[in-house]
Amino acid sequence: VVYGYCAPLPYDANYASIKSQLTTPQSIAEYMTAYFTYEFHSGYSPYAPDTFNSRKLGDCKDYSTFFADILSSHGYTVHKYAFRYDIQNNWGHVVSIFTDTNGLQYVASNKGSSQQIFGPISSLNEAGAILIANGVPQRCVVA
Repeated sequence: VVYGYCAPLPYDANYASIKSQLTTPQSIAEYMTAYFTYEFHSGYSPYAPDTFNSRKLGDCKDYSTFFADILSSHGYTVHKYAFRYDIQNNWGHVVSIFTDTNGLQYVASNKGSSQQIFGPISSLNEAGAILIANGVPQRCVVA
């Protein structure tokens, strides 16, 4: 894990408010870890970020979408990627890969209910290897 964590902002049901307050990758990860709980849901579509914030329950699609939406609103370049690891069951994992202010790329992923940041990384293969090495993939349906 790249970043050190400290106390998150208090929970805020107002998504626009929390979106403006969470300005760094680590502050978003801290907030998500403190207030969200992993819960698998079927389907290929994530909840809208404001819905996820109010439900406080979701799977990797929701964690990735929430993280990417907030971080990109603060000028970071962020891409979401789906890794498929069980073709027969159509299971995989969705993550966010972002470029930090230092110019390096990192992968943000939930591990259960904990949002974690790994890296730096130099390729998608390296991102996948880091996630597997850290026991990150879990059951999630990906397109």
